[in-house]
Amino acid sequence: MLELGAQLGWAVFGGNTRKGWVLLFVTLLQCGSTAAKHTLHSLDDPEAVCLDGSPYKFYFSPDPAGKHDEWKIHLEGGGWCYDEEDCFYRSLTTMGTSKYWPPEFYPMWNPPGNNVYLSYCDGASFSGYRSEPVLVTKPGPWPVNRWPTPSDCSPNESNCTWPGEPVPWAINGTERLFFRGIKIFDATMNALLKHHGLADAREVV
Repeated sequence: MLELGAQLGWAVFGGNTRKGWVLLFVTLLQCGSTAAKHTLHSLDDPEAVCLDGSPYKFYFSPDPAGKHDEWKIHLEGGGWCYDEEDCFYRSLTTMGTSKYWPPEFYPMWNPPGNNVYLSYCDGASFSGYRSEPVLVTKPGPWPVNRWPTPSDCSPNESNCTWPGEPVPWAINGTERLFFRGIKIFDATMNALLKHHGLADAREVV
């Protein structure tokens, strides 16, 4: 621990190890503080949907003091899907549908002010838009290199299924995919401006 504080002192403060230890202590104190609850909020825009067509929702944790001047907006990453098959498989996971998002969560970080978390489910980094859905022939079976990760699975399932959904071994027919990333972003910002005080912001990160 002391060695890490000394390293921070050299890297950040030009050799002042005492300041490095203080920085480390404050960082650990911040990380160990009680995380604020982020609750899921719906949107008014029917065009703001995930890849599978499920309605988009965002997580929000208001400032405990009720102030509206300081905001932190976090956009979840995760890369793009690059073709219809790739996007179809993603639409079955939590990065392509909002069906399995929990109603609330407690993130590891706890910065001051109002905190917004935009989960990623559109496949194109909140930037795409196509008014009509894309019809995709469902591929099958699930390729070995496309198995879902543990974070996509129900925590009580050992065979990696989604809550209430079977593993798609034999998928056939057609499916609709929606590419509405910019609608998701715009609708979320509009909701924050109209209903949560973002219009009064003095600092947005």
